[in-house]
Amino acid sequence: MFEPKIYQQKALDTLRDYLELTSRLGDPKASFLESWHERGRAAVNRWHEAPGLGGIPYVCIRVPTGGGKTWMAARSLRVVRDSYTHSDSLHVLWLVPSQAILNQTLDALTTAGHPYREELVEGWGRPLVVTLEGLESVSPQDFATRLVLVVATIQSFRVEDKSIRTIYAHSEKWERHFALLEGIEGLELSVEGANRGRPIHSFVNLCRVFRPLIVVDEAHNARGKLSFATLARLSPVGILEFTATPDTTAASGSNVLHEATASELKAEKMIKLPIVLAEHATWAAAVAAAVSTRASLEEAARASGDKVRPIVLYQAQAKDRDDPSAMTADKLREHLIQNEGIDPAQVAVATGEERGIEGVDLFSPTCPVRHIITVQALKEGWDCSYAYVFCSIQELKSARAVEQLLGRVLRMPFAQARPSPHLNKAYAHVSSRDFAQTAKDLKDCLVDRMGFERIEAEAWVQANDFFPGEGSGVIEGLAPDGKSVAVTAYAPFDFGLFAPASGIVLEDGGMTPGGLPLVRVSGKLSDSTIALLAVGLGADSGGERTLAELQAPARVERAQGADGSRFLLGEFIVLPR
Repeated sequence: MFEPKIYQQKALDTLRDYLELTSRLGDPKASFLESWHERGRAAVNRWHEAPGLGGIPYVCIRVPTGGGKTWMAARSLRVVRDSYTHSDSLHVLWLVPSQAILNQTLDALTTAGHPYREELVEGWGRPLVVTLEGLESVSPQDFATRLVLVVATIQSFRVEDKSIRTIYAHSEKWERHFALLEGIEGLELSVEGANRGRPIHSFVNLCRVFRPLIVVDEAHNARGKLSFATLARLSPVGILEFTATPDTTAASGSNVLHEATASELKAEKMIKLPIVLAEHATWAAAVAAAVSTRASLEEAARASGDKVRPIVLYQAQAKDRDDPSAMTADKLREHLIQNEGIDPAQVAVATGEERGIEGVDLFSPTCPVRHIITVQALKEGWDCSYAYVFCSIQELKSARAVEQLLGRVLRMPFAQARPSPHLNKAYAHVSSRDFAQTAKDLKDCLVDRMGFERIEAEAWVQANDFFPGEGSGVIEGLAPDGKSVAVTAYAPFDFGLFAPASGIVLEDGGMTPGGLPLVRVSGKLSDSTIALLAVGLGADSGGERTLAELQAPARVERAQGADGSRFLLGEFIVLPR
């Protein structure tokens, strides 16, 4: 059984405490504010009372890309049951942003042995997972006694004219669900025909009877007026949002209950960092370098006994009638085979038209695929943690393009550090004439679209010459210029404790010669943060020995900043035991 990571358990514990408090107080807003207060922080955003959705818990869990938010969503269902609904049955509407993501999610929630499916079975015994089209098989007894989880796209419900959506229409297949229901208020009634004045036998009316919990994946896509009106029609018992980048606007911002950080994900070996970036003058040079990088990584895996088979993800150009020179997926595949000497069996094309990896187990030791060509990786539902290198043959001009590519190569295989340090990083080769702008775009994307804190993005992105003469650069890891300090951890340490409030980045720093773990610290180091670190790491009265390490003037130079904070300066060091 999959065990939650520390940051995942913290988020689930926060959700449990919030729901228990809401159950006692009967006030979702007051419980939300109290939840933040109990954790020693003011609520980071205002409570947004969505139209028609007052009086129910409507909260968001923020998890950066690669953090396993789908598994967390699956585990949250039993948290809702045990802390709020207190019923053995639960009707869940699981809303996703696209058909490709629906197919991917449905497959994971229904495949025996998959962590998502195992979580549902562990928590519910006999969970029933269906699509809207498969609802005909669900009986009244199922709704009354089991977890019934319906996976659908938000577009299936979101429409101003209800008459053109079958979920709002009368259907005989729902008649058996309404046969024994009498006197239920709030149902939509027929206004014409033989059924006039009687409840419409529709899926939406069924929701008003059984009141679903709504789970919204990539929730920032569902915060408009039409989305709120749609959700209100479904009479939910509560709404849980999961996203890396919640809406934070005053008009429609999410009620962010808990925030996980990229530092926490990295500490738990969930994502590959740093990201090594190289810029090239031509697309052909970028492709050649990506092929070389992948080959080197496979050799590193083989030498260290690692079963990982590194894959390159290429972003080809879409077909364009007005531009016959566009480097389409077919042309790029031909280039890899003819010019780079790649075995055709190792190249797959995954686009809307060609599904070269559909049904292929990319994790199988016998799978030959090492190069995957795509156009829009997110929309195509493509995802595999063996992807280590992304290569774009066109300039990365939009945050969406950066997100699609970067998000596919961040996940760490099996959520475990790899034996070779080269396999704990991600790699990018891009064709660009302005590396500084490309690096800035990547930083902005990490923050705006992938859930990183700004200080984390700055720490992991630095433009330096990498291949002299080619104008390339490197996105480096924590304190690439050495502006960090390693501190002995005398006690077990929670890496999420200081992020994001104190503006520092913490990372596993290895071991001391005596076998004690080290924590590497970079960023602003104020006196109050030093005190917190001393207590958290010291395991002695007042954290005196850690305090002595942090304040040693001969080993850590500190300068007074304009805001009164102190910055770590100087060479990277390992402090004595």
